[in-house]
Amino acid sequence: MKRDTGIAGTTAFTLVVIASVCFAIFLASNIADQIHETSFVEILRVFTALDSESAGNTLSSMGEVIAAVLGVAITVVSIVLQLAATRYTPKVTDLFFRSPVNLAVMSLFVVGAFQAIWVGFSVRPGFVPRTGVGVAVFFLSTSIIIMIPYFGYVFHFLRPDTIIGRIGSEIASRLARLPSLGAKERARTCTSLVATIEQLSEIALNAITNREKSIAVRAIETLREVATTHGQRKASVMLSLEEGHAIFARDPDLVSMPAEVIDGLVRNNVWIEMKVLRQFQMLFDSALGGLGDVNHYIAMQTREIGVRAVRAGDEPLVSLCIKFFNTYMRASINAGIVRIAYNVLHQYRLFAEGVVAEGDTDRLMQIVGHLRYYGILSFGRRLPFILETAAYDICALLQKIHEAGLPNERELLGIFLQVDREYEGEEKPYEESLRGVRKAQVKLATFYLARGREDLARTIFEDMADESRLRIESIRKELEAVKDRHFWEIIDRGVNLDYLPDDQRPHLDVFFSWFGDPAA
Repeated sequence: MKRDTGIAGTTAFTLVVIASVCFAIFLASNIADQIHETSFVEILRVFTALDSESAGNTLSSMGEVIAAVLGVAITVVSIVLQLAATRYTPKVTDLFFRSPVNLAVMSLFVVGAFQAIWVGFSVRPGFVPRTGVGVAVFFLSTSIIIMIPYFGYVFHFLRPDTIIGRIGSEIASRLARLPSLGAKERARTCTSLVATIEQLSEIALNAITNREKSIAVRAIETLREVATTHGQRKASVMLSLEEGHAIFARDPDLVSMPAEVIDGLVRNNVWIEMKVLRQFQMLFDSALGGLGDVNHYIAMQTREIGVRAVRAGDEPLVSLCIKFFNTYMRASINAGIVRIAYNVLHQYRLFAEGVVAEGDTDRLMQIVGHLRYYGILSFGRRLPFILETAAYDICALLQKIHEAGLPNERELLGIFLQVDREYEGEEKPYEESLRGVRKAQVKLATFYLARGREDLARTIFEDMADESRLRIESIRKELEAVKDRHFWEIIDRGVNLDYLPDDQRPHLDVFFSWFGDPAA
């Protein structure tokens, strides 16, 4: 709404400026022509000193000019509107013709032409409809003056960010009206909501295809706002199972799902969120290998939806977000794109930290298990760095869990120590990444020692006790060598994974002293 108010104010100001300049030029030229007149009143006689013949000629030409201006306006608008509808979404046409400004301008042209034509018919010898002529002159002048600001308004209206904002506002308005609607009208509105959400994703998809990152990001952000808006109001709107099946009977994202899945979405009132997240999944797959930043942003917006669901105690939505994070990880690993998996893991861990804040240990056990699974899966797909990243993320998550004082800490630590267990006794072609897992475990051990939990640190030591002493010593030297918290290249996380805070660094000596002399 603020953007609409801004462009309306700019358009009005431009209109006033152009009108002022036109009338100033007219008065100046008229004064120059009649400077010899003794009275200033004579200058204004151009508006009153009309005979019937000149009035008829003037009015006939006025109608033609206004009709010509209307034709130019319609031609320009039609071409630009068609291009925008093809480029972004057909929804643009509907939004455009429902805009009050467009209706007002087109009505001005039509009324002005109608006025000039019919006033022309009323002219007869001895009678000049001076008031009608004045009104016709006003419409003609306004029609010409308004052209430039109106085209400016049209081009602004058809900007992608403006279109996305209008669609988002329309969805929010419909969501706000749902509680007050009857059953039949509510079903119709819900069907329209689903279609409008798809139109937003079409804009994002076209932007991804054309590599227009900013447009894609804006559309994705608006989709997330739709999900969070519904989350704030869902308590006041519950659909029946019949309504839900009627809405999704032909929905391309959900039509293939079993009836019990649809029933669960409707009962748990997460059907809007499911629709949005399915759009995210489609856009995530489309952006793979092309716009990695878009993939990262989708993961960020999914995390935002999930964190809000955690705070609201919306368990079905939390579960849904976990499933979509897992889907993103699977897609990234299948595509073999390390950077995207690296960023998705980061957002997955931040989402899990929101679960830590709410103390949901069952969910944490589930998430840590998923992180371990996808780390091992990526290692088997010859993407070892993802395994190392997953280990560091689980390490950071366990630190948050310890600081929150949650139960099941030992069970979660046991999962962490199993991250690289599947490859024991086998040839290890990616030794460096498995060393990275061990470094993450050492980092967690120093964290426990810094907080007086030697028992947990001993558990990590016992898991590493069979490691080669020379390998253990080399891991120690690598950790001690990292002095700077920030990585020396531009990365999305910005932090060096091997960095040890000042309160943990002194405990390296304590931990490694348990292994004995490396030379032995």
